[in-house]
Amino acid sequence: MNREMIKELISNMDLIKELDEYGKNKLATLMEELLIEIMGKERYEYLLENPKDKGNGSYKRNLNTGLEKLELEVPLDLKRRISL
Repeated sequence: MNREMIKELISNMDLIKELDEYGKNKLATLMEELLIEIMGKERYEYLLENPKDKGNGSYKRNLNTGLEKLELEVPLDLKRRISL
């Protein structure tokens, strides 16, 4: 990767920084929803493969992305494994 490619990559990353607060909030909400959905599906698939285990609620976890702080619900199973 040459210097020009690095500069182009950095300038494209600056586009996210130029989002207004509304855009940042919408993007953060979308990211939260996607991550929660993915983690829930992962737990569902794990429980299908491990019928002796059961779902056991979730806990809140914050994730700092550099764009916004995301508030996630991390699903758990009875064996207290995080299904990621």
